[in-house]
Amino acid sequence: MRIIAALIAASTVFAGSGAFAQTIPDTSQSAEALISKYASLKNAHDASKMSELYAENYIEHTGRNPSGLAGITDNWKSQFAAIPDIQVKIDDLIVSGDKVVARTTYTGTHTTPFFAGLPPTGKKFAFGTIDIWRVQDGRLAEHWDQVDFAGLQRQLASQPATP
Repeated sequence: MRIIAALIAASTVFAGSGAFAQTIPDTSQSAEALISKYASLKNAHDASKMSELYAENYIEHTGRNPSGLAGITDNWKSQFAAIPDIQVKIDDLIVSGDKVVARTTYTGTHTTPFFAGLPPTGKKFAFGTIDIWRVQDGRLAEHWDQVDFAGLQRQLASQPATP
């Protein structure tokens, strides 16, 4: 957490000190509400209100998911099918200008071969992510993330769950 705060502080100093300085509107209140809605809809397995969260021309930078509102909607539906009990918890939230950074924990049960072709183990799992979104006009417009796939793989590839 301290590292993230230091990076944000450093980037704020850099952005405000030279030719690249720009004024970015404070979106903290709407960004916090937007991420809260994101978690609520994800936890309710509700992909029907995606246009309230995502811009039509949403850009996904991860390379794992398609861009666009239709693409992210399909991605959510695929997640719900692959992990029927998926839940997300927002552990930390940082808002700076038009960017939102969230440290999250996802939980679920491995009931389908959704990860690396591993056959279902029936195990409960949890993995963390760091997500960065750019907010534009009250919607998520761009996304980057880091996902703890190594931790997820360790959980699922270890010994089978005991009944």
